[in-house]
Amino acid sequence: MLGRIGVALAVDFLKLLALIPYGITARFGDGLGWLLYQVPSHRKRIVHINLGLCFPEWTPERREKVAQKQFRYAIRSYVERSAQWFGLAEKLAKLIQMDSEVDLLDPDMPLTLLLGFHFVALEAVSVWINYSLHRPCGSLYQPMSNKALDDIAKQQRGRFDAESG
Repeated sequence: MLGRIGVALAVDFLKLLALIPYGITARFGDGLGWLLYQVPSHRKRIVHINLGLCFPEWTPERREKVAQKQFRYAIRSYVERSAQWFGLAEKLAKLIQMDSEVDLLDPDMPLTLLLGFHFVALEAVSVWINYSLHRPCGSLYQPMSNKALDDIAKQQRGRFDAESG
């Protein structure tokens, strides 16, 4: 669990990452995920248990490879929050590409429910719609276990008038 000082340091670090080019941030997140995977942890054990239960036919080598990739992608997604939460709006708009069957520029567009495959996509698109299209948008998410970090996340997700809950 992150205490107050840990949360403050993590947030300051994300603010710093928001200032550097996205490609560097993404590579850093990938490398940090690889590094953290090398350290024994409860989360790493859970990933292996879940993969073993879901894919018993897989070889241990395949489960190991998938587990390591999952760790790298998960940590990278947390690091990439720097751009979503603290990056300049113009930079964020350049990073997000959204393909939609609905014409999001149609001024008469009815209320629409957009679905995404992962929380990262939903969070980024919600911010993008509020900033780029100036349309009201809300997003749903699972609250974080750390209340202080969850409050910061909710505030940053709504920085362009998005509602989250």
